[in-house]
Amino acid sequence: MGSNPTSSATSFHLCCKYFTTSLSLQRQFEPVLAAPAPASHGARRGKLQQAGLSEFYHAKSEIGYLNLPICTVYDGIHCDAAMLFCGTIAREMTVKILILGASYGSLLSTKLLMAGHNVTLVCMPAEAELINAEGTIVRMTLRGEDTPRLLKSGDFPGELNAVIPDDADPTEYDLTCLAMQEPQYRAPEVRALLGRIAASGKPCMSIMNMPPLPYLQRIEGLDTSTLTDCFTDASVWDGFDPGCVSLCSPDPQAFRPPEEGLNFLHVGLSTNFKAAAFADPAHTEILRQLEADIAAVKLDGKDVPVKLRLHDSIFVPLAKWSMLLTGNYRAITPGAARSIKEAVHSDIELSREIYAWVDALARELGADPADQVPVEKYTNAAQSLLKPSSAARAIDAGAKDIERVDKMVQLIAASRGLQLDALDEIVATVDAKLAENRAGGKAA
Repeated sequence: MGSNPTSSATSFHLCCKYFTTSLSLQRQFEPVLAAPAPASHGARRGKLQQAGLSEFYHAKSEIGYLNLPICTVYDGIHCDAAMLFCGTIAREMTVKILILGASYGSLLSTKLLMAGHNVTLVCMPAEAELINAEGTIVRMTLRGEDTPRLLKSGDFPGELNAVIPDDADPTEYDLTCLAMQEPQYRAPEVRALLGRIAASGKPCMSIMNMPPLPYLQRIEGLDTSTLTDCFTDASVWDGFDPGCVSLCSPDPQAFRPPEEGLNFLHVGLSTNFKAAAFADPAHTEILRQLEADIAAVKLDGKDVPVKLRLHDSIFVPLAKWSMLLTGNYRAITPGAARSIKEAVHSDIELSREIYAWVDALARELGADPADQVPVEKYTNAAQSLLKPSSAARAIDAGAKDIERVDKMVQLIAASRGLQLDALDEIVATVDAKLAENRAGGKAA
């Protein structure tokens, strides 16, 4: 075999870039890619060793028979063969994720695509057709910038496609994520898909505000049989192994602007997703890889907000309950919906009381105070939440069912002999608004 130093140096860079498309190894490769590629095999090996990547130097003589251009990258490997080898490793470490819900789900999918992983969104036919034709767009402002960026799925190394529920096969994926509103899971085609997800035995992570019933079953001492009335149809969760279900707190605030297309999402508060570990360490390792790969992503050399943070404690996502009860559900009023900012700051002392009480309930279940978000951090963040919550908007639009985290918290508290007047008032208000919609007060 001959060697062309110039071509080989170029191919060395291309070969390394195969790894940077999807792996957390990106950071290790950065110093290799930043400098001019060395011409000799020994120098190239030294570069890899300095970066802690010497294991990728070894010759693969078994692929030497391939009829490839005479251009070596390192000892005995043709450039195209080396790139093929690198691409194979990258594909093996690329995670395939199925996400149910293309609205809020497109935020998580964008972060995964930027990290080089492949995503299938499950959605309505019109959404699937548009996404497959044009991709998704997420509008987000990077820290230190005033003008929002448009993050287009086609610009990133991961692959995206969309399907309707009947066409989704969970066995083809490494991980399923639930990003629909809880009432949507009772739809016959979605219910059938949930059954296939449960039967697959693959890990399933929810990014709903409403924790799936199997996840709640992982909390020791919690009698979940008393909570079924909080769900639109609790039976959709019957087939799941609780150990295969995790919860990720959907802290980032995002919505689909009515003037934009079905493939567009605006991020109003770019905080992090906080995920709890699965019962099986092998399943948790998938989240650990996604966490590292998302953290490694840069855009024009800048950090990109909205990370995935993995926690060993199953109670970390419960920190969202205090926020939901203090802001989101109080955006629902006997009259018109109000912004989360108004709900929180119109009576800041009552907001602090509700927040502290729900935090205390989470600690009663087993949460560590260190897992919780200080009330001041939340009230400050609420200053920028200038629109009603998704629950409030849904009720104003005539929804007959919404996620009932408010009622779930009330029932869990009652099972422990706890009660709060402000929470009872919230639940009564939501009950009354839903009853009005069900009676035909508004078209669903």
